[in-house]
Amino acid sequence: MTSPFKSTRSLAARRRQRPVVERSTFVVVSIGPSRLAFPVEQVERVVRVGRDDDLGAAATVAHQGRAVRVHCLAQRLGGETTRVDKESRVLVVRADAVHHEPCAVRVDRVHEVVAIETALVQPVAAQARAPFSHTAVRGQFEQAASTVWVVDANRLGVDA
Repeated sequence: MTSPFKSTRSLAARRRQRPVVERSTFVVVSIGPSRLAFPVEQVERVVRVGRDDDLGAAATVAHQGRAVRVHCLAQRLGGETTRVDKESRVLVVRADAVHHEPCAVRVDRVHEVVAIETALVQPVAAQARAPFSHTAVRGQFEQAASTVWVVDANRLGVDA
């Protein structure tokens, strides 16, 4: 025989369960003083650039047996290009859903992979895209007392 107290206790325990919280995972990078976040599913590989690597206008990086062209992310987003020591430059290689070809963008540094509540990512109004003017900047969130700009790599318009 089931006790009514046991039934009530289990019902109360079900109500105390935490609600499901949706999280988004991002790879956080920096360009100069600005922090940017790419959805982790858009990042295929991170390549550290050594002292001997040349990152000129026609730079490429090897990825899955192919040469992939490297683009300056700061220029692509319409921000200011900063000069950084070659050792600290990092390439983020991602797959473009439109072209199905990988491409690479140059950033100054990769900081971390972070999972945050999706509700904390706020959309960016067209007039508030500073410091970047490109429509690939889709949202923003606060982390460690700084604004992190969310970038949709598929909107960069980079030809592989």
